[in-house]
Amino acid sequence: MLNYDIEYRYALHKILHTGYEYLDPNRKGVKRKELGFLHLKFKADVGYPILTLRRVPFKNAVSELILFLKGVTDIREYWKQGIKFWDQDVLNFHNLESFDLAVEHQFDMGKIYAYQYRKLQGMDQIDEVFTNFKKNPMRTDLVVTAWNPTDLKNMCLKPCHHLFQIVGENDGFNIVFNMKGVDLVLGFPVNIQHYYLLGKILEQWSGYRFKYLVANLNKVHIYDNQYELAEQLINSEGSEVQPNLQIQNIDNTLSAFDLVESLDKSMFTLHNYFPDEKLKPVKMLAY
Repeated sequence: MLNYDIEYRYALHKILHTGYEYLDPNRKGVKRKELGFLHLKFKADVGYPILTLRRVPFKNAVSELILFLKGVTDIREYWKQGIKFWDQDVLNFHNLESFDLAVEHQFDMGKIYAYQYRKLQGMDQIDEVFTNFKKNPMRTDLVVTAWNPTDLKNMCLKPCHHLFQIVGENDGFNIVFNMKGVDLVLGFPVNIQHYYLLGKILEQWSGYRFKYLVANLNKVHIYDNQYELAEQLINSEGSEVQPNLQIQNIDNTLSAFDLVESLDKSMFTLHNYFPDEKLKPVKMLAY
């Protein structure tokens, strides 16, 4: 079994069998089992961290990351990439039951990750941090945050993965990301792809070696509608073949701004992905 699958199964088992259960404060009538925190660390050169215990979307993860990096907050752009899991949060944000294609403002997702990355208090965090990283990866301020307390009420969903840091060492760099709350079954398998993809993009663009992906996870939980699937995942064997990522056409002469603008999902290919096809995802629970 692959290392990521092993770590993931261990986390599921620990939550199901030693976690505490309580009523979710944001979702009426929904219970969840939880651990206060987990710390995970993966070598970046052993392969792409995608579950093979069940099929997890790859191209959606790529597209969502690119839209975040480009600062896109119009849900119609996410629809164009086949991304639908923001829909209920956006409807709730605008107090709607369904979208009316003639009403422009209802497609605004609010000041979510994408807005904070590119416009937090008038600052383009992505451009500044990426530029500084390429000039000097040993800086201690290579931090990007999506957690802006003054804007939380203006987001369709508060950020779960709220901060990441590029941590330089003498022989490369690491990506360390922090999550204030973790939906381990549905959310995390996509979130971890975002930061591995980010590390690989920066590796090709900068020439510095991407060493480790580190996840600091708080309030790691499984919802009650996921308990059965979580048990099935624990018993799934997954694949023995390591999936691998290929990225084409990263131009290392571009500025940080132009690098982000150049990104397209067609540049990213996943090889040797053979997941267990028997297990199906459950419904994502919106606020």
